[in-house]
Amino acid sequence: MALAKTDATQEAITCNLKCGEGRACRLQMPQCINAQCNPIPTCIPEDAECIKWCPDDEMCMFDWANNSMYCDSLCATVRCRAGYECDVQQVQCFTTPCPPVAVCERSD
Repeated sequence: MALAKTDATQEAITCNLKCGEGRACRLQMPQCINAQCNPIPTCIPEDAECIKWCPDDEMCMFDWANNSMYCDSLCATVRCRAGYECDVQQVQCFTTPCPPVAVCERSD
């Protein structure tokens, strides 16, 4: 059920910021405190592409303060209630980029 809600949220988010010359609007996944975190429209250099290889449960992120790339665990800041654990899932998107999301799922 939660995944369907996340899919609908992903579809509704558009990148419509007016960015300066040489910059483009891209949806960036922020560090989240809960599993219902949505991407945030951000102006980045047009030719920027996060190319650092990251494990499956992490994603490549930009540090705009020093123009570097790093891997960040999507579940690092997610706290799930008792009986649930954080799992990184790829969701279906209709725009790019389409980053995976952290979802709390029932533990086995």
